[in-house]
Amino acid sequence: MSHLLAKPKPHRYPRGWFVVSLSTEIEIGKATSVTYFGRRMVVFRGEDGQVRVTDAYCPHLGADLGVGGKVEGNDIRCPFHAWKFDGNTGRCTEVPYANHIPGKAKIGTYLVDEVNGLIFIWNDPEGGEPDYRIPPLKEWTDPTWNHWSPTRIEVKTHPREIVENVADKGHF
Repeated sequence: MSHLLAKPKPHRYPRGWFVVSLSTEIEIGKATSVTYFGRRMVVFRGEDGQVRVTDAYCPHLGADLGVGGKVEGNDIRCPFHAWKFDGNTGRCTEVPYANHIPGKAKIGTYLVDEVNGLIFIWNDPEGGEPDYRIPPLKEWTDPTWNHWSPTRIEVKTHPREIVENVADKGHF
């Protein structure tokens, strides 16, 4: 009976690179909220053209930075009280109405790789760094090849389930 009292283990998502957006969906200066790994995140492209992914909620009062947040340079500003967060480190760099920035004013950031027209983020439940990168396809930059035209279909399952069952319609 003691096993019935044990706390359930939290769900863990596998280690690896995961697509969070198409490159064409994230324009310079645009912020978009997404949910992956049971967490709300914001994806945005800075002035330098690089995509950044951070936690979506401002640590001050919880505003979703992807809903009304402003991309400024390579940073993002909260729509509630204008706290500004560094897009690379997640540290708060400005509180417009205060002389002091709280030491815990920080949002999480994610390792991003943009390749082959897709935006990937790295996930490792243990917090480790990647030991591989998504290889670029030489055809992606070859003008004699056509780019794919993606279509979004939301299936509430892990991508591996689809890959393992794609050739077997009976199980899919």
